[in-house]
Amino acid sequence: MKLAWVVPGLLAGLGIVAAPADAAVRLTIGVTIHSDHGHPVSAVAPRQGYERGYQDGLAAGARDWQRRTAFSLWRHPRYRSADSGYRAPYGPRPLFRQSYRRGFEDGYRLGYAPPPRRDGRYPRDRRPNPGPHVRH
Repeated sequence: MKLAWVVPGLLAGLGIVAAPADAAVRLTIGVTIHSDHGHPVSAVAPRQGYERGYQDGLAAGARDWQRRTAFSLWRHPRYRSADSGYRAPYGPRPLFRQSYRRGFEDGYRLGYAPPPRRDGRYPRDRRPNPGPHVRH
């Protein structure tokens, strides 16, 4: 087979065709990924992981702030293991763990902040600010 026909044939097989510059080209490939248990993977693992991690991080950050402990995520065993609350029907554990850590980080940053005063301003503190606070 000639190489000149391989690339156009491959692109046509994937549904990509030449179109004018002003035309929108859309590529849709239907792929189903299954976990180790044969259940289809959905958005359950990332959503559940993030929500659980966010709540755990929020509590850990607030505790560290109140105890005047240095800002540190790796000190917390739940952040390191990142599988608190995981259940097999959620889908793949690595996907859950990745989302859990992302949620924990966001929650921890928000929790590790002084509560605002009545006038809406934050009190002065000699500790460095850990970074931008993400509000969800």
